[in-house]
Amino acid sequence: MRIPSPSSHQPVAGYGPESGVEGEVSKRRSEVEGLRVLVVEDDPKIASMLAKGLRAKRIEVETVTTGLDALARVERGGVELALLDLGLPDMDGLEVLRRVRATGNSLRVIVITARSDPADRATAMQLGVADYLTKPFAWKQLWAAIEGS
Repeated sequence: MRIPSPSSHQPVAGYGPESGVEGEVSKRRSEVEGLRVLVVEDDPKIASMLAKGLRAKRIEVETVTTGLDALARVERGGVELALLDLGLPDMDGLEVLRRVRATGNSLRVIVITARSDPADRATAMQLGVADYLTKPFAWKQLWAAIEGS
């Protein structure tokens, strides 16, 4: 394949409007707008930052600070994605995830945690999380995880 020079105004094959790539990006963008996300985070600053960033992307956000509150909110339904911290004050986030899965709920979950232990990551992945992000993480990482979940 010949790649056009920068002075050429022809699109690179496979990346123009005819490729469907632009349509796919628009499709993903529209799929996340209005997404209902539960942020389970006990640190108010982190929870606020996450909520503000998600709302800027037109995502509906609700925040809770404990595992028990997360379980109660998930049980009521309507949550499409959870951003789950593992270090919660009342129970471990992995226990929250185990309890959600024990009910047969296949809620999409992205773990956001300061814990980088490979055993925690492996357990979370076995419990079906969409991604496991270690704090601090870049917004681009979180956004990619949300789009890919």
